[in-house]
Amino acid sequence: MARFGKKDDIHITPDVSHIQNPDVAHEASDVNVPAILKFVAGLVIFAVIVHVLMLLMFKFLEARQVKFESENPPAPMALTGQQLPPEPRLQEARGWSVQVDANQRRELEEQGYRVDQNGHVNLELEEPQAERKILTQVWQRELENGKVDPSTGARLSIPINQAMQQVLSQGLPARQQPSSDEQISNGQQIPTYQSSGRMMERRKQ
Repeated sequence: MARFGKKDDIHITPDVSHIQNPDVAHEASDVNVPAILKFVAGLVIFAVIVHVLMLLMFKFLEARQVKFESENPPAPMALTGQQLPPEPRLQEARGWSVQVDANQRRELEEQGYRVDQNGHVNLELEEPQAERKILTQVWQRELENGKVDPSTGARLSIPINQAMQQVLSQGLPARQQPSSDEQISNGQQIPTYQSSGRMMERRKQ
């Protein structure tokens, strides 16, 4: 037994720090929540500062550009927008004076083209491809729905599908082939030897 005021060796806790067991290992301390909150707060403050600086930079660049444009106006030919050059103009994009019906007029007006009361499309201020685009739409509509005279309303052509059905029902015209007796009596067209096949002559077999 241990004496009063003293400890024996069997009652002293041995040093076991050198023993490692990964299966039962654990973190020495819990997550430091205050440190994480401080980091998030600092990140938010930094992001706000960056956005404010970017906004100030954009405003500075915009003000500088406005000042530069006011002091240095663009040349007249560099102005954007639909503007005609001064007279005399050598060529105007009048095109074929494309004329459309009421339905096509509404469609073209929805697309931004200018159409007068008579159905004529004004192409003076349009891009060079405008005439081709409008004509393609007009021709495609005529193929699908047929062509109608805008003044009288009479149908000038039928849709392509209906025309194909009529041709199939009536049959295609074919040239009548001569009979074998006629070919024998009249002869056949055969290339001549002197022309190297360029001239034909009729020969009886």
